[in-house]
Amino acid sequence: MTSKRLSVIVNPFSGRGRGLQILDRIRPGLEGAGFDLDVFVTKFSGHASEIAQSLQLEDCAGCCVIGGDGTVHEVIDGLMRRADGARVPVGLIPGGSANTIHQHMGCLDPCEAAQTIASGVTCGLDIARVTMDSEVVYSFDIVGWGVASDINCMAEKLRWLGSSRYAVASLLAIVWTRPRRA
Repeated sequence: MTSKRLSVIVNPFSGRGRGLQILDRIRPGLEGAGFDLDVFVTKFSGHASEIAQSLQLEDCAGCCVIGGDGTVHEVIDGLMRRADGARVPVGLIPGGSANTIHQHMGCLDPCEAAQTIASGVTCGLDIARVTMDSEVVYSFDIVGWGVASDINCMAEKLRWLGSSRYAVASLLAIVWTRPRRA
């Protein structure tokens, strides 16, 4: 890692709109560690994927994501779709409401995550390539179909409940189960 430049993709809408506040909290630590930050703020659903596909990764130490699971998914999907095949480490800074991937990684504190990134600690992350007819999607953590997808779709409509929306959506999905053909 010769470069000290980090691309930072921030979702200002995730986690009840606190993504930019988290950036303000972690910026001093990353800059204090000698990193120059190129900050990209998402404006719409799917924008993080577009940004990740077009990032200038030459001389880039990594790409940090401030957001929740959806933002992380978009960035990973975008990086995997790059025409040039360029790869960089991806730093995960929790900024969503559920932060499932961050829970699995054992790091729910944004400042602690930034400190880990600044120290250069990395670990592997399995990525699944899912092909459905002609559509290809890259995923981490979970690939779901049926009731799992129903729960996620319903939870999106219940965002105002925060992280408990998944439990509520699960109960509603059990009550209103619909049959599937496979």
